[in-house]
Amino acid sequence: EVTGLRFDSIPAERVIWDPQTVGRDTVALWFDVPSASLPDTIKGEITYFKHDTVNQLQEVTEPLKLAWRLIETKEQEREREKLERERRKAEAAGEEWVEPKKENPFAFKMPTSGEINPENHLTVDFDYPLVKLDSAELLLTRLLEDNSIEDIPVRMVRDTGMLRRWQVRAPGKLGGQYTLTIPEGAITDVAGLSNDSIIRKYTVLDPEKFATIRLHVEGKAPDAKYVVQLLNGSNGLLQERRDVTTGDLRFDYVPAGEIRLRVIEDLNGNGRWDSGNLVERRQPERAEMYVNADGESTFATKENWEVELDIDMNELFAPITMESLIEQLEQQEMQRLSKYLD
Repeated sequence: EVTGLRFDSIPAERVIWDPQTVGRDTVALWFDVPSASLPDTIKGEITYFKHDTVNQLQEVTEPLKLAWRLIETKEQEREREKLERERRKAEAAGEEWVEPKKENPFAFKMPTSGEINPENHLTVDFDYPLVKLDSAELLLTRLLEDNSIEDIPVRMVRDTGMLRRWQVRAPGKLGGQYTLTIPEGAITDVAGLSNDSIIRKYTVLDPEKFATIRLHVEGKAPDAKYVVQLLNGSNGLLQERRDVTTGDLRFDYVPAGEIRLRVIEDLNGNGRWDSGNLVERRQPERAEMYVNADGESTFATKENWEVELDIDMNELFAPITMESLIEQLEQQEMQRLSKYLD
C-alpha cells in the first residue's frame, strides 16, 4: 500500500494521485504543471508498506525516479504527417496554407440523453482530473406543463471513490423534461483542456411508474454490516445498498416484474464480497439468496406498488448443517416444480 509520495521539483499541491486499486498498491499520478517545466527524470521519495524478512508489514521510504517522455500515438503521427504534406504542397504551389482547426481534445463521458432515475445521480467521467469547475456557470431547467421554463439549482460534486468521476446533483425528484447546459470553458482539466458548450436533455422518471421494496432487517449483532443487492428475475443487478445494519431499508424506482434479493455478510465492512485467503486461513464471506417462510425467493412487483419483506440475518446466515442443506435443496425443488405446474 502506497502511503506517501514526494517530488523534488514539483510542489506537493501540484501532485494529484489516484489509487487504482482498493489496496492502493497501484497509483496513477498527474502533475498540475506545464510539461515543459518537468525534468526528463523526476526524482523524489515513495513511502509504502513492505513485507520484511519475517513477513511483517513495515512502512519504508525509498528513493523514486520517474523517467518520462511525450509519446505520440500512431493516429497523431499520421495526422501530423498529413498536415505537413498539405503544407508543403500549398507552399510549392505558392498558395497560403492555413492549418485546419483541430477537434477539441477535451474528453468526457456522460449520457447524451435518456431517462434518469432520481435515486441515481447523473455521472460524468473525465479523461483527466479537473483543476477548474464552477458550478455557478451550469444551468439546469425543467419544462413545466404550461411550456414555461423553471430554473433548477444544480451543482457538480466529485465522486468520493473515483477521482475523475463527478456527479450532477439537483434538489427534488420531480418527473419531467430537463435540459442541462454547461457553457464553453466552464471546466478545465489538468492537461489544460477546456470544454466546448455541452447541452443535454433528459427525462426524470415518474415514481408512480415503479414499485417500492421495503425491507425490515434484523442483524446478527448491532454492529453487523451487510450488502443487500436487489436483482431482477434473471439475477441481473438492479440496485445495491452497502453498510446495511439492523433497521428499515427501502428500494425506490424498482421496475415492474420479478425481483430477488441477495445478501452478503460483510464481515470486514468494506462494502463488497471478499473471497477467502488460504495463507491467512480466512473463509470467503457468505452470500445468500433471501427466501421467505414459504420457501419463495422470487417476488412480483407492479407499478405504484409496495412490497414489504422481513430479513432475519440470524436465519439467513445460520450455520450450515446437512439438515439445513437438504431443506434448502427441497425448497428450491418445490419452487421449481410449482413454476413448472403453473
